[in-house]
Amino acid sequence: MQGIPRVIMKKRIRNVIFVSALTLFFSLPLRAAIVRGHVHCYEGNQPINQALVVIEPQKGTEHKAQTMTDRDGFFEFRDVPQGSYKIAAMKECFYSNSLFDFFVSEDGVYHVKIRLIKNVEGKDDMSYCFMIGGIEVEARGREVVPEEMTTTRKIGSGEIDHLQASNLGDILTLVPGVEKSGQMGLAKQQNIGLRKVKRSDSRPYGFDSFGTSVVVDGNEISNDAQASGYISGTGNQSGTDLRLIPADNIASVEVITGIPSVEYGNFTDGIVKVETKKGRVNRRFKAKINPDTKGFSYSGGHKFPETVLDYHANYSYSERDLRKEGDEYQRVYGSANLSRSYFDNKLDTRLSASYTRVFDDEEPNDEYRMQNTNRGFRTAGKIDLKYRPETKHFIEYNFFAGLDLDRENMVKQKMVVDQLFLPPDQDVSGIDTSYCSIVPIRDTVFVAGSDSILRIDSLLMVYPYNATVSQRGREWDLSLKFKRRSRFSWGGVKNNVLYGIEADYEKNTGEGMIIDSVFNYYGRRSTKRSYSFDDYPPNLKISLYAEDKISFDLFARQMEVLLGARYDLINPEGLDIGVRGGLSLFDARQGEFLSPRMSMRYRLSDDLTVRAGAGQSVKSISLTQIYRPPRHVAYYDTVEERSTEKVLYQVNEDLKSYLSQKAEASLDWKAGENLGLSLTGYYSRTQNRPRRITYPEGYEEDPDTVNTDFTYAIYENAAWEDNYGAEFTVRTKRMNGLKYAFNATYRFSMDGSVHEIYDPDYRATSSQWELWYPYYRTWKSKLILDGRISYLNQRFGVWVTMDIQYTPFYKRQKIFDSHSFETFNEDGDPYVYYQGMSYWYDAEMFNHTGQWLINLRISKSLTQNAEVSLYINNFFDNRATFLNPFTGYETDLNSPIYYGLEMSVQL
Repeated sequence: MQGIPRVIMKKRIRNVIFVSALTLFFSLPLRAAIVRGHVHCYEGNQPINQALVVIEPQKGTEHKAQTMTDRDGFFEFRDVPQGSYKIAAMKECFYSNSLFDFFVSEDGVYHVKIRLIKNVEGKDDMSYCFMIGGIEVEARGREVVPEEMTTTRKIGSGEIDHLQASNLGDILTLVPGVEKSGQMGLAKQQNIGLRKVKRSDSRPYGFDSFGTSVVVDGNEISNDAQASGYISGTGNQSGTDLRLIPADNIASVEVITGIPSVEYGNFTDGIVKVETKKGRVNRRFKAKINPDTKGFSYSGGHKFPETVLDYHANYSYSERDLRKEGDEYQRVYGSANLSRSYFDNKLDTRLSASYTRVFDDEEPNDEYRMQNTNRGFRTAGKIDLKYRPETKHFIEYNFFAGLDLDRENMVKQKMVVDQLFLPPDQDVSGIDTSYCSIVPIRDTVFVAGSDSILRIDSLLMVYPYNATVSQRGREWDLSLKFKRRSRFSWGGVKNNVLYGIEADYEKNTGEGMIIDSVFNYYGRRSTKRSYSFDDYPPNLKISLYAEDKISFDLFARQMEVLLGARYDLINPEGLDIGVRGGLSLFDARQGEFLSPRMSMRYRLSDDLTVRAGAGQSVKSISLTQIYRPPRHVAYYDTVEERSTEKVLYQVNEDLKSYLSQKAEASLDWKAGENLGLSLTGYYSRTQNRPRRITYPEGYEEDPDTVNTDFTYAIYENAAWEDNYGAEFTVRTKRMNGLKYAFNATYRFSMDGSVHEIYDPDYRATSSQWELWYPYYRTWKSKLILDGRISYLNQRFGVWVTMDIQYTPFYKRQKIFDSHSFETFNEDGDPYVYYQGMSYWYDAEMFNHTGQWLINLRISKSLTQNAEVSLYINNFFDNRATFLNPFTGYETDLNSPIYYGLEMSVQL
């Protein structure tokens, strides 16, 4: 060291310091960030403790780490280098959720929020759920073969949001075999007829929809108390208008077309079971728009120290005819639930209230000055109690009480193109003379009969005139239900026992139908007059039921059997024990019925299962069918020498409820882990269904009476219907983001009547015609092919679904059994003319072929809390025009191309 010059020594020291500093600099870590956040439960937003959170590299980095959340759901990652990451959270009894492409650029603090969905069933398989904005997505899907004993189809809230449905009717288009050719929205009344055969451009009406029961949160919504026959509905009484049930508040829909539990009654075709959103609902705002319907909804919930309150509001607006001002339909909906538990969570209580208001307007701005308004509302309140005592075996008691009020307030107005003759002292000051003419007439002679002449000095003739009819009333429905369910094992046999009792009281009150007897809405010769709903008695239905679901091993394979019976008593009047076609306990106006039901499921192998069932169900009739409005027939009394009216009452108080007997069998094959096939065949027969029968006055004294002037019509248990069909389904689980489903549905129906038709003019056409001739039968058959392809990408937050529906044929024909003769049509072609035909081609077969359409819908996440959805129905605008071969009239079976947009944000 001493031999080294001082200058060289200093240079060496500086070099060592520089190299050391440079080495230390490059050995220090790069600038890093902090990623912190919270893991919350999606249902209620409560924090999740001890959830595993993992951060994994995706691009530009190799950094990875994991941590656990604390009791506040908080987690934190420190020293996170720049790069793109995937952040995943998972917890037992929850579906995992991941955030993809989370980019960290520089040092700083990044905040994230991950929400997990509860796995209610607790299955440890590859199924999992995640969120696309506010849409809950079931990534893998349910089992590829049915899990229920009876034929059931379930629709979750994610599918409802993805569809962008406005009401329950829109949702049911997701059920295989239901036509998708109509437009979604609120423009037209929507009904559902399960397993019914109809033309695609028409909705189910009358008994085709009346036999389907709609149950919302355990409470049936029916039209049994309706007593309208003029202004709304049809004489056959259609089912519930599904537009009144908003889709945004629905958590799930279950459609049962097989043999259901005896807990369900008052149906012949099937059950639509709806569960609405309850509990700690996340605050969510949703808005949608399409050419027909615009609307928005808001849902939220709040947890108090001991109770939970959730609330929902919806407003929807439909402008049906864009070319016509004032042709609008508006729906306002609000509901709330208050839930609380008592006695260490043994007793669960829920108070619910809902209100639906309709503004259905059509302004009088056309040439006939037609004005239709409906300002009614529907409100309901209910209480639901569930009690589970601490016992060795599972026992649950359930009590339900609900009160529904349907307020009717409908008005119709139009210009009647008819001549109206009024006495000279009639007040006509309220008549609008801008389109009506009032002409005085003097020295008028009326020939009132062959032997009498009536001379009037002066009259006022009004032509045309404006008329109004209104319907105002209140339909009350009080429901009480009690049931007990228990589960226990005995000798290696598992039992699930259910029994209960129900009572339903319905009453229609109010002014009823209000028709001006002078300025009659239906014309001056109309037989229709005003009547009050207060004149109708109430409906009382009492039901008892019991069943046992038994599970045991048969030849080392699982066997399940459901045995039950339901007893329905409709409008009882007293105790009357006897034998009248069977054991009878009560005298009931609309009948008493004992309906047995049985279902079974047996696993032939690990992958092959057979299901079968048979049973009976009863449908109560409505007041419309018991009490038809009376006919007021004007005539000239030659004895009194004056004009008068005869009232013909159209009441059948002994009309019975009708029933349906059904049987079905299914074979389910799980061809692999990701593929399942199901084949179902069914047959049902509906008996004693009401049908309107026309009689001449005096028929009771002489059935051969011929009276063309005075006739009346009542409903009798005269109609029948047979339905059978087959349903074939292929399902897959989601593979590489894709999921497939195919369904083929074949249906056949035939209906007729055991009663004959009255023809007072039977001698006018042919000497072979009869006064009473057989009712014709109608058969219909249809094949519907449904295909669905769904693509899901969690990383990009995209869900795409394409529905394809093809109808190879829809055939229908009337079969006449009456007398006939051969003649020629207007083209000179020979044909057979039957008594009862209206047109020469009534007995010909109609065939609608080649109808197809494609519907597309896309949902895309914008942020963790927001998404946008788009649908395009009838993507290729195929109208599927049907040309009537006999009249040349064209009908579009498909609605034109239709689209909609929806966006939601969780607040």
